[in-house]
Amino acid sequence: MRAGARGGLCAVLNELAQACALQFDVVEGDIPVSGSVRGACEVLGLDALQVACEGRFVAIVSKSDEQTAINLLKAENKFASVIG
Repeated sequence: MRAGARGGLCAVLNELAQACALQFDVVEGDIPVSGSVRGACEVLGLDALQVACEGRFVAIVSKSDEQTAINLLKAENKFASVIG
């Protein structure tokens, strides 16, 4: 697990991929980004996936544990998502 507080989702995924020498396939359309964040990033010329994201984290779980993990997370935050 990693938090997105520095460098956003892109930095977290890059760090994890390098640490385990793997490549991740991510479905960008499945990544929940609020309209206000998208709008602010567009105005400022930023990529929402590269902006620090407090209060969010990435967890890599086995395929067999995916449904259990997402159900637990969605019980706490309706925006929890499987992104790849």
